[in-house]
Amino acid sequence: MKRNLRILVLVLLSVLVAACAVSPELPPPLVTVAQRSEDAVPRYEPLEECFEAIPEGLDYDCGYIVVPEFHGVDNGRTIKLAVLRFRSPAETPADPLFVGTGGPGQSAIPGGVLTAFRLQDSESFMSKLLDTRDLVYFSQRGTAYSQPDLSCPVRQAYAERVSAGGATAEDLRQLVSDAMLDCYQDAVDAGIDLAAYNSLENAADVNSIREVLGYDQIVYYGQSYGTLLGQHLLRDFPEALSAVILDGVVPIDAVVYEEKVDERFAYALGQLLDLCAADAACAQSFPTPAEDIEEVYQQLQTDPYELITQSGAILPVDGVSFATSLFDSLYSPVVATDLPVVIDAILTPHEGAEIDPAVSRFLTGAVPGEGIAQLMHFAIVCAEDPIDSIEEAKSLVSPASSVYAAFAEADAADYVQMCAAMDLPVLPDETDALVSSDIPVLLLHGGLDPATPEYLAEQITSTLPNNYSFVFPYGGHVQGMTDACSQSIIAQFLVDPLTKPEGSCLQEFDPPDFHLPG
Repeated sequence: MKRNLRILVLVLLSVLVAACAVSPELPPPLVTVAQRSEDAVPRYEPLEECFEAIPEGLDYDCGYIVVPEFHGVDNGRTIKLAVLRFRSPAETPADPLFVGTGGPGQSAIPGGVLTAFRLQDSESFMSKLLDTRDLVYFSQRGTAYSQPDLSCPVRQAYAERVSAGGATAEDLRQLVSDAMLDCYQDAVDAGIDLAAYNSLENAADVNSIREVLGYDQIVYYGQSYGTLLGQHLLRDFPEALSAVILDGVVPIDAVVYEEKVDERFAYALGQLLDLCAADAACAQSFPTPAEDIEEVYQQLQTDPYELITQSGAILPVDGVSFATSLFDSLYSPVVATDLPVVIDAILTPHEGAEIDPAVSRFLTGAVPGEGIAQLMHFAIVCAEDPIDSIEEAKSLVSPASSVYAAFAEADAADYVQMCAAMDLPVLPDETDALVSSDIPVLLLHGGLDPATPEYLAEQITSTLPNNYSFVFPYGGHVQGMTDACSQSIIAQFLVDPLTKPEGSCLQEFDPPDFHLPG
């Protein structure tokens, strides 16, 4: 979902220090890269040095899968997809796990590099997965490490404008919009055909990676947009799949990408505020949260908050910026539970008091993030389910709350602008149809997820008879195999995809602790 333009889920690259190496002691793999001529497509091109440093002692492949710009079209134009595969030491490995990331626009390679370091711990969850199956991380076409990389230097331009001083929040939003248009024009001038960047080509890419790496079938694990890609795979390449995991499920039958965004926002925030009301300390400190949120929005629209950045520059935060930050915070409950402190800092500022770092963390949600290929993001969305006008966007939201409506309108504005500029072919209506498949599918949902709440997936499960759905009551957007409970459920599913995993661990989570003033 688009919020990943501002927050990146999987990257902790500062810990990566070792050089690329392949251990000669490990047994030779049973699955080899398919042998192809130098000009065959698709084909594999190995790299002598990996995209990022990989610790010694791991058996892996690192390189590019070269695929057609348009599958089924022989025009000589190709795209390179970055691939990082860790080979299992098992004599007869189970079907490999392919990791499809979200955004759209994120690359799985940083997550794969981070996994490499986790594999050094033989007791880690990822090590135990590798004991039984290969792990394959790939960059979708247009994302980081692939060629071309459709990222744009928006964050840099934003930071420079903030440092220069004197910009309003609206000025900064306009800067981002202008920078995106400039980036699009640069891509056109470079001869990049953005019509090639859609979910159907993406799905065909995954199948090409499977084919070139020599697998009959794979287990596909998709996060956020990766779940939409997973549904396209289920429809177009069912023979390539033995099982599918969808984490943070985007419904394939949505006819407009921004459909019900205000409803989703209200639902997730309502869940959070209910948790606060059930917490005695939070309820006492924050007795009228809905009213306070509305008051903050109205106040900031007329008197923006001046947030001092680490460099000493002033970042103006108006009501729209606050609404965006509030929505983004719900992606991660750790940030969302800072809301009482943020409300207090804005409504009852304490002169001379040091600002809680949580306020800065929360209010920078509207700042453009890194690790996303913005042009790829817009190309995917504008080909999938575009919004044609701000009027259409306004018709999709309820005016009941100015906070929700302001966020929805601002969020849609970028899509309206970029989709009009790109003017890309839209995928046929049948690609929005629910996918019917007997392939086992595991669905994971976060109870506080504002982007893909669990109830949106109810329709798609009606045509997936072998589906198992689990809601993590206090989870945000994407569970990510990061806690013992999600790991247990996924591990059970991988062992026996036709039996529903035992999920009693979901009852063992404690409600989140709220960060309260003082």
